[in-house]
Amino acid sequence: VSTGWSSGVLTVSGLVITGTKGNYTITATDTTDGYDADTNADGVRAGTSGTVVLGYGAATDLVVSAPATATNGAAMGDVTVTAKDSGGNTVEDFSDAVSLAASGAGYLTGTATGSLNATTHKVAVSTGWSSGVLTVTGLVITGTKGNYTITATDTTNGYDADTNVTGVRAG
Repeated sequence: VSTGWSSGVLTVSGLVITGTKGNYTITATDTTDGYDADTNADGVRAGTSGTVVLGYGAATDLVVSAPATATNGAAMGDVTVTAKDSGGNTVEDFSDAVSLAASGAGYLTGTATGSLNATTHKVAVSTGWSSGVLTVTGLVITGTKGNYTITATDTTNGYDADTNVTGVRAG
């Protein structure tokens, strides 16, 4: 930034830090005259801010982890849904209701932690989040032999995939 100085002070607004949550510092360096730390010559020494703590942002994605294999009609291992922000950080206070669905001709039944919609074969889960992670137990996938994916959709603040306007993207 080369303009906006007033009485030796430069105020920068709208600065955005993105990335993994954690501790950061901001360093200001004289790029006009430079400073040579080896010779102590010319310019102005760089200045570094105090610690800036970056927390997680609003949830933008749901990430689903499911067992690699399952047996038709039998309960599979735990399925986890993790709420993430745009920096990939887990959104620890996320608690929206989600709907789980299997791809293709597969359908879900038999969960101990959600309610089944017998028409759509989707499982609705509205409680059970812990630090941004939802663990769903007792899901049963039924269908012909083949590969399936499980998708979680935010049903509290639905995501509009066509316009990208609101809510959390399904994962």
